[in-house]
Amino acid sequence: MVSPLDRSIEHYKQAFIRDNSSKASGMGLGLYIIEHICSMHKFSLDYNYADGYHEFLIKFGKLDNEKA
Repeated sequence: MVSPLDRSIEHYKQAFIRDNSSKASGMGLGLYIIEHICSMHKFSLDYNYADGYHEFLIKFGKLDNEKA
């Protein structure tokens, strides 16, 4: 089973941040890039940990032709 994050999700959204205990390789840019793409398009990136799973949710804004 996967453990919850050691720090808040905001910490991991910074550039070049990785969980040092992880055996995975990488530069630590994934969440940083996704956060900036979402921001540019006025989307939101949410995170939740539930039942041993890390869940990421990208919320898209309403389309111009949608009713409020």
